[in-house]
Amino acid sequence: MLVGTSKAVVQRLAATSNPSRSFACTAAPLSPSLSSQATQPDRPRADPHRRLVDRIVRLAVRGSQEIDQRADDLSRSVQSGYKPTPRRQTPSQPLPWIGTAQPRAKQRRGKLVAYQVDRRNSSQLAQAAQARSASARRDSAVSAQRIGDLTARDNPVTSRRSFSSSASSHLRLDEASLAVNDDAVDGGGLWDDAEAGENFKSGKKGKARELRPGDWVDTSRAGQQLCGIYICRSFATVRRGTILASSGEVVDVSMDDIISVVPSVVASQLATQLGDHLEATIAAARASNNAGAEAGAGAADSPMVASDRPETLEILQALRQLEIDIERETQLLAANGVHDIYRIILAAGAPAAPTSVTVASALSALRVPNKSSRARSLALTRILLAQPQHFIADPLTLRQTGRFDLRPLEEVERFELARDWVRERSAEVEAWAEKCARLRQWARDQKKAAGSSSSEVEADSNGAAALPLRPLPVGDPDFSWSESDLVLFGFLRDTLARERLLQMQPHLAIAPSLIKLVDATTARLGLPEWEQTREVQRSRIRDFLAEVGNVAEWEDWVAHEAPKGLRSWDEIGDKVAAKLARARERSSSPAPSSAPSPTDFYPLDPHDSVRHDFGSATVFTIDDPSASELDDGISIAAGPPTANGTATWWVHVHIADPTALLHPNHLLTNLARLRDHTVYFPEYTWSMLPDTFTVEQKLSLGSNGQAGQRVLSLGMRIDEASGEVVESEVKAGIVRDVRRLTYGAVEKVLGYEAPQAGRTISNRDLTDAELEAEANRARRPTDDAALPTDAASLDQLSTLHRLAKKLMRRRVESSALFWQFPSSSVSVSPKPIRPHFETLENPLFHSRPPRVSVRLPSEGDHSYVDSPANLLVSEMMVAANRVAARFAVERGIAVPFRQQGAPTALPQDLDAVLKLRDPDSGIAPAKEVLKRRIEFLPGETTPTPGPHWPMGINDEYGYLRVTSPLRRYSDLFSHYQLKGALLPESSRAAYAPRAGLPAVLTQIEGFNAAAKARHRLDGAAQSYWSLWVIKQKVDLLNAMSNSTTSAPPAVSDEDHKTFDLLANGLTALAYRQPVRSTFENLYVQSVLIPQLGVRGALRLDKPEHGPEIGEEVPVKVEDIALGPRSRIVVGLRR
Repeated sequence: MLVGTSKAVVQRLAATSNPSRSFACTAAPLSPSLSSQATQPDRPRADPHRRLVDRIVRLAVRGSQEIDQRADDLSRSVQSGYKPTPRRQTPSQPLPWIGTAQPRAKQRRGKLVAYQVDRRNSSQLAQAAQARSASARRDSAVSAQRIGDLTARDNPVTSRRSFSSSASSHLRLDEASLAVNDDAVDGGGLWDDAEAGENFKSGKKGKARELRPGDWVDTSRAGQQLCGIYICRSFATVRRGTILASSGEVVDVSMDDIISVVPSVVASQLATQLGDHLEATIAAARASNNAGAEAGAGAADSPMVASDRPETLEILQALRQLEIDIERETQLLAANGVHDIYRIILAAGAPAAPTSVTVASALSALRVPNKSSRARSLALTRILLAQPQHFIADPLTLRQTGRFDLRPLEEVERFELARDWVRERSAEVEAWAEKCARLRQWARDQKKAAGSSSSEVEADSNGAAALPLRPLPVGDPDFSWSESDLVLFGFLRDTLARERLLQMQPHLAIAPSLIKLVDATTARLGLPEWEQTREVQRSRIRDFLAEVGNVAEWEDWVAHEAPKGLRSWDEIGDKVAAKLARARERSSSPAPSSAPSPTDFYPLDPHDSVRHDFGSATVFTIDDPSASELDDGISIAAGPPTANGTATWWVHVHIADPTALLHPNHLLTNLARLRDHTVYFPEYTWSMLPDTFTVEQKLSLGSNGQAGQRVLSLGMRIDEASGEVVESEVKAGIVRDVRRLTYGAVEKVLGYEAPQAGRTISNRDLTDAELEAEANRARRPTDDAALPTDAASLDQLSTLHRLAKKLMRRRVESSALFWQFPSSSVSVSPKPIRPHFETLENPLFHSRPPRVSVRLPSEGDHSYVDSPANLLVSEMMVAANRVAARFAVERGIAVPFRQQGAPTALPQDLDAVLKLRDPDSGIAPAKEVLKRRIEFLPGETTPTPGPHWPMGINDEYGYLRVTSPLRRYSDLFSHYQLKGALLPESSRAAYAPRAGLPAVLTQIEGFNAAAKARHRLDGAAQSYWSLWVIKQKVDLLNAMSNSTTSAPPAVSDEDHKTFDLLANGLTALAYRQPVRSTFENLYVQSVLIPQLGVRGALRLDKPEHGPEIGEEVPVKVEDIALGPRSRIVVGLRR
């Protein structure tokens, strides 16, 4: 079979004038046919040789396609810099409870076949189900894993028998292994949707996928494709689904990996019956396990389930028929030039090069009828997925829209150029490798020789003035990059731009060769050797770029992932700022009666006539001292008593009102929609709305003195005795007396003494200049100093705290359930430090890194609600959001509601956890939540109200977020919707036409996509910097342990405490079951390291060696992987 044959080669082969020359050794008996071919050109199909050529051509096309789609052993091969030997996909081992022994005559397409019982496999299954005695819930999940190998989705498509082997300590886990269970482990809906305070910033979760039993699903991860019929939610976690694959296996798949769905390929009843059968099988295995443990014997001789399931046979038949249809359409598309689709699309003659393509538009470009054939679209989707060098599947929208991003032409050309240079070992690559070898050795020598007398030059333009650079030799060509050097560095950066793909990463088949070439050149030049690894993974590429001065050695790679959009954040913002500046120069203010242009603010505030002036009412803003955007404040006033005579209080939450200036079509509004929300990193902040706008227009509350600020005010009249909201209102308002307070100041006057903070570890001490700069650093003004002597403010804050406790208790009485895990906090100085998104003309080396401090978790469990300031702020924000939701429902306004259902758990487990909650806070013990498998489906944004179970919101009005319009675009959009209803009917059109349901649905899709693109982004940056510091401590500890000198390096007492913690004091709390990693032939279990406040991966030789979920075991540090998804890798400490 011909492999790797391009379309052009295939065409040349088909058009060859003398095919007998190519087959001289094998086609001799066909010579008579060859002569007949010359005399009968109009009957090519009657000629055996022509049929042979045609068959070879078809095999070549199909072979190329299969090789592109083949992803088995992908990571090891592409990261080592070679291609695996192509081979056709072989059938995987069938599911043990579905026998495969068949009469040969029955093995025919389209017929139901009789499966026979394989008692040997059933016995093995029974033994596996009894291998571990555990709780009923764990037995259930373990049995499910044995039945279907629930980890198979993260393994190759076909499950093969493998032999466990102990992993050597120097073996570094592949990053795909570390990210295999990259689910959010924070619990409770409060951390998603409430204003929970500074210490509980959690990423957003994506919308739940609506799948029904019987749907056909196609999945892909890192180029490994798998399709099947959806059966039910996974028995191991609600974030995954169980499918029956075409191989007959029951497999778990991540919902994020689903690329295509065809509804109701088989009857829902059939899939449900199979799901019930699986559930019964698991229950039987659990019962057998418990009985075996009591009796001390197993039941290995009895089969667990019957294997002749009629619904299974019908499902597989329907699945097979769809696969046949897709195969037929694939061959049709291949015959129509689909393998050149990238060039065809670029040559379409559009005014501007397209940046994306949908499956439908790709079919149009091929001039293939886009008929209703679902198989044709599915086939093209697979083909585009198999061309990752040209098309990037958008994991956020592919399933809904069929959209692929096109790699920019310059990136494709860079890839092809680098590939050709590496293959040919060109002069450009050789010169680049020699330059890199000399340069990194110079940098290492400079670092070793650095001291107090080392010279420094001006600061890095990406950072602050306190990060000086090392001077480079003048006139040395090794210290400037040529055009070919920039091409190769750009290629390496492209390799790292997308860490998690539905497709394979083609760059990883080439990039390792470049790194190894530099190592080989280093040896050839006689330079000291650098540490070499068996495999060149992404982490090694990142280290290499820092070694040669392409990025800083502390580069935060979380910001570099292309789907996050941070690279283009400032570029687009600069373009918008330039357009606004030009517009201000050439135009005057628009007439009040005319519609403002995209560069103009409202000439007059449309709501001035209806704004309520709160006059002398004191408005408290309570936030962290480092906060720059104060977008919410709280005021309180006595209300009329209830009918029962109990006192009530009017509490108003006042929200900054940027929509008083920005109309929906303004450039800044569109910029906010593109950015979606403010992103906070320890070293840099990407603001949704430009700082120049919020500062110049004095939108932050308290920034305009007594002159007054426009706000959107949400009021609720609260019964002091019960905490019931008896009345609510929404107003456009003006506030004048704003008191800017910090959490610490409010906690102090309310008599709260914060628990002792955890220890702080840092990578270095501050220099004298840095200490002076820190002392002189400008800080935002506060009114903390006057608070202790302000009796009226103290009384109001005390009342607000009492009401907040009442509000929280009512939510807990409903269903509110929260839990939390220990977490660390990070500070970076100086800041801001921008990422190095571009390769400069010259390398850059810093003389010292920033100072990074990590505050470790304190001992004991401390809830955010223990702080009266945190509780006060969060509860009032929740109440205000509920007021906004009620206002929208009562007036029929379409807005993006938030909702989240009840957890998936056994009723008795859920009841047990609810009984363990603190009645004042709703906090349940985190370990118990884990042990009892309390797991929520992800929250979702919908245009209709619904319950938010973990927040204890179960009324008909639901929950709507509106309290952060300066930081979250969904809140800004909701302001437009709500404020339109505050105007008289006659003037509403002049403000902003209210968006109807279709427009709101479009907005919601954008909210969900943006939330998923930046999922846990802030937390990933926190983890990166925490582990960056911890890694330095681990490296220093290892250096001291392995030192052969009599005088080890001097370390401080604090470092000794840290060393003792790292060597003897770490434990791991398991929150997921072990998952097999095919890359290293071992198991990885997702864990939390409570003492460090970070997530980690526990490496295991066998799954039964791992702890139970919710169990804490002693561990030791084995490795720390830094990158977009940083992890600490640990092993069991005996």
